[in-house]
Formats: sequence, C-alpha cells, structure tokens
Amino acid sequence: MVNVFRAFRRLDLKRLVLILAFFGVLLTLGNALFAVYKVQKDLMINDTLDSNRVYATKIANVTDLFLGSVLSQLEYTSDSLKHAYSNPDLLNSELERLLHQTESFNSTIFVDNKGKVLAVSPSTLNLVNTYIKDEKALEPLTRQQTYISEPFLSPVGNLIVSITSPVFDDQKRFIGFVGGAIYLQEENILNQILDKHHHNDDSYTYVVDQNGHIIFHKNVSRIGEKIENNKIVDAVLAGISGSMLAPNSYGQDMLAGFAPVRLPSWGVVSQSNKSATLDKVSNTIVDVLLSTLPLIVLTLLIILLFGTKIAQPLASLAQALKEEGLNSKFDANKINTWYFEADYLKQAFLSSHKRIEQTIQKLDQDRQKDQLTQLLNRRGMEKALAYFVANSQSFSVLALDIDHFKKVNDTYGHDVGDIVIKEFAALMQQCAREQDLVCRSGGEEFLIFLPNVELDVAYKIAERLRLNIEAFKFQQVGNVTTSIGISQWPNISDDIDTVLKQADRALYSAKEAGRNRTHLAECT
Repeated sequence: MVNVFRAFRRLDLKRLVLILAFFGVLLTLGNALFAVYKVQKDLMINDTLDSNRVYATKIANVTDLFLGSVLSQLEYTSDSLKHAYSNPDLLNSELERLLHQTESFNSTIFVDNKGKVLAVSPSTLNLVNTYIKDEKALEPLTRQQTYISEPFLSPVGNLIVSITSPVFDDQKRFIGFVGGAIYLQEENILNQILDKHHHNDDSYTYVVDQNGHIIFHKNVSRIGEKIENNKIVDAVLAGISGSMLAPNSYGQDMLAGFAPVRLPSWGVVSQSNKSATLDKVSNTIVDVLLSTLPLIVLTLLIILLFGTKIAQPLASLAQALKEEGLNSKFDANKINTWYFEADYLKQAFLSSHKRIEQTIQKLDQDRQKDQLTQLLNRRGMEKALAYFVANSQSFSVLALDIDHFKKVNDTYGHDVGDIVIKEFAALMQQCAREQDLVCRSGGEEFLIFLPNVELDVAYKIAERLRLNIEAFKFQQVGNVTTSIGISQWPNISDDIDTVLKQADRALYSAKEAGRNRTHLAECT
C-alpha cells in the first residue's frame, strides 16, 4: 500500500490531470449512454407494441371486409342457382364464374341436400357425383345458413377453410349449398392480404381461428397447428384488441399487437422478437458513442497539453466530469476558471455534454418524421394534435389517398412508387401555409391539418390541391389523381379520434364515388 502511494506521489500534474479527466469523461459518457439506452429502450418497445397493434387492427379490418365481400358473392351465386341446380351446364358455368371473378377462392363447389357433389370447379378435382363424408364438410347441410368453417382436410388432401351459402328454391325449401374453398397453404387473395407486412425486419403476422388453430403463418408447415398456453392468442380469441409483452409458444419474449376478426371469430397477431428489437437500440448507442468519441479524445489532448499550469480550477473540473450525468444538478459554469487553459477545458466539457444532448434531440426529431418524405409521422402528428387541443385551436383536416397507387407499384416498381410519394408530399407542402401541418399517416395516405380554417374554406383549399396534383406530371408515371376527405374539429365532433375517422370515411366515400374528388364529412 505504501508503494502505491509513493507511485502516485511521483506522478506529475499533467499525468494526474489526464488520469482524473479520463475517468471523469468515461463516467460522464457512461451515465449519458445509460440514460439514452434506457429512454430509447422504453420508446422502442412502446413504439413496436403500438405499431404491431395498429397493423394487426388494420389487417383484421381488411380481412373482415374481404370475408364480407366473399359472403356477398356467395349469396348472389346461391340466388342464381336456385333455378339452375338441375342443369349441369349452368351449374358449371356459374361455379366457373365465381371461381375466376375475383380469385377469392381456390375452388368452388355445389352440393345438394343429400351431400352429393353436383358440380365443382376446377373440374380436375374429380368430385362430381361423389358424396361428402367428412363431418366438418357436411356442417353446411345441418346449419342451412352462411357459414365459415374451421380448417379441415378436403377429400383431395388440401387444408382448407370452406365458406358456404345455402340455396333455397322459391318455396323456401333447402336444395343444397354453394361453397368456396380457400386453400390455406396455397396462393389466394386472403394469403396476399395477410402476407404483406409493414416492417422490413423480423416482425411477422399470423392468424388463428376461433379454436386456436393457425390458419396463416410465415412458416407454412405450422398452418393447422393448435396454439395452447399462449396469453396473446387467449386475449385475441376473447375479442380483445391491444398489445402486450409476452412469451410465445417457444418461450421467446415477443412484442405483440393483436386484433380480432369479427366475422369469423379469428384473431390476427403481429409480433416482433424483443431481443431483436433491443439490438437496434444497442446499435443506436454505438452510433452515439462513435459520434462523440473524437470530441472526447480532443478534450483529453487539451487537458494533457495545458495540465502543467492547472491547479485548483482543474481539480474542480475533474470533479465535475466525475459527477456529471443527465440527471446531475452540478453546474460546471459556476467553476471559477481564472486562466485560459482551465476555461478552455471547461468549454470542451460543456461542448461534449451539449453534443450528446443534441444527438438525443436529433434522435427524438427523427422519431417524429417520416424518413421518405420528411413529413410528420404519426408520433409527430399526435404531438401537434395535443398542442391544438391544449390551446383549444380549431382546425380542419384533409385526409388524402393516392388513387390506384397499388397499380403504380405493380407497374413501375416500388422505387418509382417512392418517387411518386415524395413528389406528392412536395406538392402538398407547396400548397400548404406555414402554419399548416402535413403528415404521412402510412403508405400512400396523408393528412393535412389547417388551423383556424372552417369547412367551406378547407374544401376550396382541398380542391385547389387536388387540381394541382391532377395537373402535375410525376416522374415516369405521368398523371396521378387523389381523393380527399375533409372533417373539422370541434364542429364535426369534439373528439379528435372521431374527427379523424370522419375524415377517413369521407375519403373512402370520395373513392367509392369514382375517385379524384373531394367529400366533406357529415356531422355526428
């Protein structure tokens, strides 16, 4: 111990100052990075949970719309077949039309009230004049109503979900049923809807039926498997929409969002692996560390260069470096640096701290902006809406959607689609006032908030913007149109979510009316 003290006593002031400063900077950086990591981790987990919840809800709603459309098709076909069930040619023609009309089904079938197959499309299934024996496949004969089945194995070995509609004659007598089969392990519209995920990472979506059997999964071999002892699946099958951090069937912690599909009592789950999500936070911390490292090295060199003439002020700065952290109340500006060298070191320290704060602020700003268009994203929009509500500032909101944007992507590719989105965003910003807020709410959907603007004025603004977009020549694509829905707070409703939903309904009303037009929301 005595030898250690003697070794320290032989250190000159420059080396002693450098040692103290090094450990002080390291402590400061460690405290700052730990605080950044903790904040970023919580934000990343909450953002991922919210994103997965929103996506699961969207997929559930789209699936409900799809199944509703499919049932309507089947009801129309059942009405058409009540006079044609005894004519094989008409039966085959109608089933062929149903199969190819929207590509919703992989096969279609007509079965009489005895369970005998009278017609099937495609004909290669070779089921005509055979009798159905599977209990699940015979459920429609017992129910005699529209019915979405549980997954079962068809007579030709396909794992399917059957959607059927009963056929009655003019005397309301049950003739049989017409059905469409969705092959769970083959390509169809339902699988296309469920397979398009919003992330380019390890997130994925799966769907379970009312009994917990998987009917869609990125791992096709798991389709048909029953999930048990899973809190996420239990919640969504109970009709709950939300998000949670919970282990999956393999014991891995997942950040899951979930929503029920109401029509067939299915559940949609969109989830991300927690450890993979936190790896992104670690990468961010490494970037922060690398960005501040040059300044830290410069600070140490300055300390070494001027350390010979530093006395008490330097000791105070060293103490500040040791104690400094994001939550520290220590004020380095109060240190009396009465000579140039000490003052320079103090400024370097303050500059390093400011650099970390700026990096954190930039990370926060980046989270509020859409990376493609630099418009506000949903987080930034929510912050702006909170400001409007807090200040009781009325506003009109325009909900915009690029017409036929999927066709642009399918025809020209996603890179050209991104160019169209950026040019579309630029047009909106050019037409917006300085106080207006332009947001990208997702995909080809946008929102514009017009503070202190009534509905009639907002309509004129929307029409001017729509005409400008219609006249603009987009790169490689040419002309593109937009549909716009308008709502107003608080005149339409005093609830923000209701106002946004009303604007969205007005938008879809405009699209249903033929697109390239503007519709106003109705007062509730």
